[in-house]
Amino acid sequence: MSQTILLFSVVILLFLQSCVEIVEEVTVNNDRSGKVVLSLNIGKENGLFGLISQFADLSFMDEIEDEVGKTIYVLKQQKGISNVVFEKGRKMKLSFDFDNHKNLNKALYAVTGNEKTIFNPAIYKVRKNSFVKKNMTTWAKLMLEANKDEMPDEVVFDLVEITTIVHLPNPAKGYSGKGIQVSKDKLTLKSSNFISDILEENISTKMKIRF
Repeated sequence: MSQTILLFSVVILLFLQSCVEIVEEVTVNNDRSGKVVLSLNIGKENGLFGLISQFADLSFMDEIEDEVGKTIYVLKQQKGISNVVFEKGRKMKLSFDFDNHKNLNKALYAVTGNEKTIFNPAIYKVRKNSFVKKNMTTWAKLMLEANKDEMPDEVVFDLVEITTIVHLPNPAKGYSGKGIQVSKDKLTLKSSNFISDILEENISTKMKIRF
């Protein structure tokens, strides 16, 4: 799933040199179930996409959709995962519901072709009055190193911003994490960083919230 979105980001950047925002949005319910929405937004100031698409070979879009199709298929087979929906267009969006964080983590590992075991960390934890997102910076560095021959020039990462948004069932009582912004009603918390900053400055992407 993350590789699919990254591939899409890189190709768009090579065509347009535009800023791309990858948004990870998690909604938490009182019963510890929730919803995950992953979307990719192309900079609004770039009106060249429509023009380029008339002349350039954009067959790579078919490959993107094929990869997303595989992700959707895997997600639909997972226990506790429902309402899997993919919306394509200028803003690509993949969303699905989960019944608890254990099944959510198992599904995310399944998408990457792996199995969640006690030796693999939980990416998300949703408890009665808390939400935790694990720091994935070290994992990202290892992934980039392992696939460095397929990675684009590092300057591309200066244009890719990752945003995490968490919606809570009750107001936040406390939180920790880098650069977190809180809404006035304390029901929504947001954090954004460019990939280049995360990697170069070793910024932790961990987010811990009590509510």
